[in-house]
Amino acid sequence: MSGDSGDILKCALGILFGYLIGSFLPAYFLGRLKKVDITQVGTRNPGTINSFKSFGLAVAIPTAIFDCLKGVIAIFLAQIIGASFHCAQAAGIAAIAGHVFPFYLKFRGGQGVATAVGILLLYLVMIIQADTSFLYVLGFLLAMFLLFYYVTRKGAVARMIVFPFLCYGVFAWKPNFPYNYWLLAIVAHTEIIAIINTFKFNLIQIKDDVFRTHWWRIALRPCAVIFVVLYLFWPQRSLLVLVGCVALVFISIDLLRFILRSSFFLAIWP
Repeated sequence: MSGDSGDILKCALGILFGYLIGSFLPAYFLGRLKKVDITQVGTRNPGTINSFKSFGLAVAIPTAIFDCLKGVIAIFLAQIIGASFHCAQAAGIAAIAGHVFPFYLKFRGGQGVATAVGILLLYLVMIIQADTSFLYVLGFLLAMFLLFYYVTRKGAVARMIVFPFLCYGVFAWKPNFPYNYWLLAIVAHTEIIAIINTFKFNLIQIKDDVFRTHWWRIALRPCAVIFVVLYLFWPQRSLLVLVGCVALVFISIDLLRFILRSSFFLAIWP
């Protein structure tokens, strides 16, 4: 019984320490040294990007380093005091919560993306240590991220697209890895923040009139991920037949569009 009480205490302390570590915002305190409240300038976000825009590299670099490491520090500190594996990961989540909800700023802090990415990198290192072949998956995903970043010029948009595929790759490659669901929680946080930022700052601006008229065609394309999901449950032969039928339908529509040149096809598929 005393052992259970001791485990609960260690878990609680680990989570508390994680929150306190996460709530320390270098951008805020370094800004105070310059007699500026970062929560009142720029985007009012006490994070790396706003610190760079408001104060320059001298503040942004230590802010970025500590914000990325605070979740990792929280996990290792929880392990040092004897917290269980899952409690240690919860301490990392608590560090993100501390960054987002610091008690001394009326629980209005940053977005916690840098802290989440730091923990995510730790998990990826653990996966690579267990299986170095996962580097091929990371290489492909990195290329995908750079491609979407080149097209959109928005890191949040590229991250929002690529990170779900990272989760799929981890679960497909190492389905029984103990960090998987914690990694999923971390990615879920970054996805929510990316979606919020996309709408809040209007990161995706559509200026093409044809696209505005036929937006549904672009909206249908992400539905291709359904085939990836079906691959997990359907026999390969059945899935190939389905993919072939869908491809045949769209190819037939394109052929009819070019051959007939009717107003109907040009209206729905210009």
